Amino acid sequence: MTCQEVREVFGTAIDGVLHSKTEGLFRQHLGACVACRTAFELETMAKHMVRVNVKRALTPPHLYERIVQSLYGGEERAVSRAAQWWDRVLSYRVVTPALTTAAAVVVLYLLFVPGERFESGNRHSADNDIINQSVVNFALIQSGELKPTLVSCSPEGVVGYFERNNMHFTVNVKSLEDCDWYGATTSDYNGVKLAHIVYKMGDDLMYVYQVKEEELQDGSLLQLPPAAKKSLAETRWYNDPDHPDCSIVVWKTNNGVLNTAVSTMKKDRLLALLTTN
Repeated sequence: MTCQEVREVFGTAIDGVLHSKTEGLFRQHLGACVACRTAFELETMAKHMVRVNVKRALTPPHLYERIVQSLYGGEERAVSRAAQWWDRVLSYRVVTPALTTAAAVVVLYLLFVPGERFESGNRHSADNDIINQSVVNFALIQSGELKPTLVSCSPEGVVGYFERNNMHFTVNVKSLEDCDWYGATTSDYNGVKLAHIVYKMGDDLMYVYQVKEEELQDGSLLQLPPAAKKSLAETRWYNDPDHPDCSIVVWKTNNGVLNTAVSTMKKDRLLALLTTN
């Protein structure tokens, strides 16, 4: 499949109704094409944001059937390299309410920038790069070489741990319904206090690295790649495309804390957890 053909069926793939004979070609292309993989991840996360923040309106049964039929037709034509799939879908599409489409566009624009913006300026191999540090720490947690100082069955226990350790900022600890346990530890990097939180959810791990945003102001102690800094300044979020083996999301909170989450779970599920109150 070409890039154009792959992007034409993004919506069908996100909804989990991609035809079986298209699925293999679609995944094979994403595995080889960084630009399409990044664009697909961004569109998936934008759709999750819409689901979280916009009330869902039920589609009339007759309209749903017509849309599904048009989408399946679109897949067949994508495989055969036909160019008119999108026009056919638009001829059937009726969106209710109009707010849903507007919200999708707004969320995609505000939270995430196009994939091309990540092609340069997103490398992070420096020892003081917080994404690089987070990935290394996550690998050590997975291998068992890095263990939390405290393990608790409740987020309150983790909050208390950080309070007792006299952190210079308020550590953000999410309460997750399906979390088996929470882990916590602290460290110093060149005199900068860091907070580390581990969430164990079934077979998945999520590790969150937290630091005061002001510690990165001049880049002398800690730093981020240019693409991340630009995205955070514009949207407060950054989706890292440079690690295919794990999902990485960076965001800043209202209390001036910079957060980096690294996880074994898919990015759409990761973002859903991070954006749920």
